[in-house]
Amino acid sequence: MDREAKALVESLPHDVREAGECVAVAGRPGLLTLSLLARGGNGVAARLLGELLAMGADGELPEVSPDPLEYVAPETLLRQSWGWMRRAAEAGDTEAMWILCRGHCVRDSGLEYDPEAGLSWLERAADAGDLDAVQHLAESHFHAGRYEDAVELGHKPATAGNPHAHALLAASLIEMGEPAKALSHVLLAQRLGACRGAEWRIAAGRFVDALEAELEPQDIGAAR
Repeated sequence: MDREAKALVESLPHDVREAGECVAVAGRPGLLTLSLLARGGNGVAARLLGELLAMGADGELPEVSPDPLEYVAPETLLRQSWGWMRRAAEAGDTEAMWILCRGHCVRDSGLEYDPEAGLSWLERAADAGDLDAVQHLAESHFHAGRYEDAVELGHKPATAGNPHAHALLAASLIEMGEPAKALSHVLLAQRLGACRGAEWRIAAGRFVDALEAELEPQDIGAAR
């Protein structure tokens, strides 16, 4: 959040910055600046404004209020937070889409519990090119038994170097009866995960051993 806020500050006209309207400060001046930018259609500003209001609703930033002279109830701040988050998502901010997805998929978030709406926001984030969203959407297809759809989507984050995407591709291909293709993705996942912890390397190694027990030597050589 601080990095994005700083970028927003740097994008402001010089006279506004000189006036002390610093977005990076989690207080009323920052709130006013974010509100100004958000009302002008800046999706990142709308999301950051929503996050600040949510923090105020949680009591983490008690000084946060749309009106510095008036107390605002936490439930009001939370409702306003979700409203700005929706505006951010509508403006194309994929992180806001993610937040809305999670908000719809848990109870007591202040947002209507509606997993279908959550999935819709996830799909929009994936369509907008967010690779994490693509990965999670591929995982949802896998758990629903739609293995071909999981493979189709999983190639995008896998190409970007996500070891978990390669593992998902491997699992999907095994379910589709293509262990030789699956092995190549397990090996890639293992190599990509080599710098991401011993636990992952051990898990991937066991997966490789299990697959190799089912394959012919020529298939193993081709996969390697």
